[in-house]
Amino acid sequence: MLSQLQSIASESANNTAQIKSTELIEATEKQNLESIFNTASTMYPANQKNAVNYILKTVKTDTMKPNTINNYWSLFETTFPDYSSQLKEQLITNIKTTLNTKQSDSEKEFYLRDLVDTLPPWASETFYPTLAQVSMNVANANMSKATQVYKTELDTRIQAIRNSSLDPEVASSVHTNDLIKLETMNMLNSARVINGRIAVITQDGTVIMANELKNRAEVFGAENIGLPSLHEQVEVERLSKDIITDAVNTSIKRTRAEVTKQNAEISFETRMNLEKGMFTIDEWDTAFATINTNNIQQAITSGLYGEINAGRIKTNKDLQETLFAVLIKYKDMLGVK
Repeated sequence: MLSQLQSIASESANNTAQIKSTELIEATEKQNLESIFNTASTMYPANQKNAVNYILKTVKTDTMKPNTINNYWSLFETTFPDYSSQLKEQLITNIKTTLNTKQSDSEKEFYLRDLVDTLPPWASETFYPTLAQVSMNVANANMSKATQVYKTELDTRIQAIRNSSLDPEVASSVHTNDLIKLETMNMLNSARVINGRIAVITQDGTVIMANELKNRAEVFGAENIGLPSLHEQVEVERLSKDIITDAVNTSIKRTRAEVTKQNAEISFETRMNLEKGMFTIDEWDTAFATINTNNIQQAITSGLYGEINAGRIKTNKDLQETLFAVLIKYKDMLGVK
């Protein structure tokens, strides 16, 4: 407690010293200003224009404290009232002229920020709206740049998912939500595709599916460093959704194309085997499901060729019995009564 009191007392003493130092500087600046104005008036008692020019040449307002600047313009108004309004207009015009030479909003913002604190209230108030506008423009430009950089970087990081084999039987929105969840938790770099689903692996090698993951601590330990704020998570989800969705769709499209190709090859091979007689009648259902055909008559014809080719049908009687058995088994599909 004593240490805290000493610290408070020390800070209070420092603040008091700073205040006194500022007051002393402002008092000194005020005396110097009054001296310069008196000198100008004495030097040119009958020529106010020369007196004003002397003051403008001698006084450097850019190094003054705000209160001293106010004193400066107050002295102008009381000492040279005929020139006060003219000088104010000239000051505003000079600032606007300089501002127009700045090429970018960033340059304008830097110029105005350095300037407004050196101006009297009547002048600074003139340029606050301009400062606010260029500051907003700069902030929006910076946000746009940051957004583009983030999207480009995310598109690079998501490439591994784009080239992976996501489960084509799981809805793309499910995969997308899993990846967005990891990205909002700053864990996308830890994502792995395991058995077609998005997962992460803990420090001890445990696999946790993304949809079952609750927090970063499950993977990185109790410290849980690196979790974005809620506001950041909302913004990340908004910015990442399209890129992640595209990566998922690319992966699934390729995977489904591969599955379709494999199924077509298996279907063709199964039909050939069926016609060779490698499936008996009681196995036809399996063959028909693999062939995945809607033409049951064509499939049965292939099966009958197989029975003949395998030598299980040798006579007309064998054929009649086989046809009868097939009609009974597939009568509903054939529309037989």
